[in-house]
Amino acid sequence: MMKLLKYLIITGIMSLVTVAPALADIVSADFESPNFGPGSVNNQDGWKSAVGVDQAVVTNTFGFDSFGSQSWRISNAFTSDDPTAQTFARSLINPVGESTAVGTISPCGTRQTHFEMSFDISSATSSAQPGLSLVVAPASYGGQKMSYLRFEDQQGGIEGFFIYYFFGRFIPTQFGVDFDRFSSRNIKLTIDVNESQPYDDVVTVYVNNQFVLSAFSWEGYYPFPPLINTVMFETSGIAADTVGKGFIIDNLIFSSPGDIVSGPTDKSQCKKDGWQQLPLFSQFGFKNQGECVSYVIHHPFICG
Repeated sequence: MMKLLKYLIITGIMSLVTVAPALADIVSADFESPNFGPGSVNNQDGWKSAVGVDQAVVTNTFGFDSFGSQSWRISNAFTSDDPTAQTFARSLINPVGESTAVGTISPCGTRQTHFEMSFDISSATSSAQPGLSLVVAPASYGGQKMSYLRFEDQQGGIEGFFIYYFFGRFIPTQFGVDFDRFSSRNIKLTIDVNESQPYDDVVTVYVNNQFVLSAFSWEGYYPFPPLINTVMFETSGIAADTVGKGFIIDNLIFSSPGDIVSGPTDKSQCKKDGWQQLPLFSQFGFKNQGECVSYVIHHPFICG
């Protein structure tokens, strides 16, 4: 009887594992110990930040209980227009992108179609910081952005801007009115990628869980859009007198839950009639194995 019970328990657990595989990939950063210590976030918990960027994990003295004992501060006292000379959170294993998306991920993961990120943001000081600006963007590790949020310190307080791309134009939209310097805001952005058209990726922005806007991603800007596998914090443009101040970021979480993109990423997937059997292959209209192989060659999925 005990053996039968043990067998049922084991097989029951195995069936749960088999039926519900873990496809979602989640990265979070609350900037607390032991994963993070005071000082530069570079090389802490997989984060990367270029030399000179004015940023550091700091003690929470800003009055927000939800920020815990430590938060991350960043300003644009140092700027660079080099997209790789920025700050990047630890990479997702499973990137987000269409079957035509290109990029480098390590280790190789499973492409998915949905990305979402959320974080809390506040000013590091209650006084104005003229020229303060920060971009937070879903991006590749090479610094290619697929969407764009910019936060600025202006006369009325902190303002948020969302920039989308549509037929050769970057179009800014302002949000975050009455975002005063004495409080924090939770910002959430989601992206759903679609295969059929160059302007069908849907980006949605929320502030404090309230819908703000929905528009396009930057997929139309690239010949082949990049894979999204990280959150990029960009300090570019004109530097400001903000050393040791800037913005405070906390409770960052981003993930790639969603459906698997089943486009061909390896020539072996095209063989043994694979070119006509996998779910999404039909939309590419492959007439034979050779066309499928040619697609993989000209749309490489690079891991390294």
